[in-house]
Amino acid sequence: SSSSAASDVYKRQDLCNKVFWRGEYSRFVMADVAVFHMLWLPMMVAYLHCLLVNPGTLDQSWSSWLKRKFWSSPGAGYCMKSQLFKPPRAHFCSMTGRLVLNMDHFCPWVGNTVGFYNRKFFILFLFYTTLT
Repeated sequence: SSSSAASDVYKRQDLCNKVFWRGEYSRFVMADVAVFHMLWLPMMVAYLHCLLVNPGTLDQSWSSWLKRKFWSSPGAGYCMKSQLFKPPRAHFCSMTGRLVLNMDHFCPWVGNTVGFYNRKFFILFLFYTTLT
């Protein structure tokens, strides 16, 4: 019984070696695969942050504070589409229907507007995608 258990362990190890390490794989190929996965993980983390982080949406709760702070600033105004006070560098995103602080663009690859709070993650996503 113990010899059959030992042979099962050797069979599993042999199968694992055949699947994950083949004779035609060089050390360069294995290093390339390792580097790919080390870059893929931060790329996916940056992607998920870019997708899930609020880009800087302005709503009614911010409106009174922003009005007091930026009312006399050049570039401040009122957004007719969202019916909210619009601070400088804020724009209305027609794809999402939101007023976004420091809006860059709506990215269909990410499915979110790139704005003040997720721009860093968008740049990191592009960087890691290029490296991967």
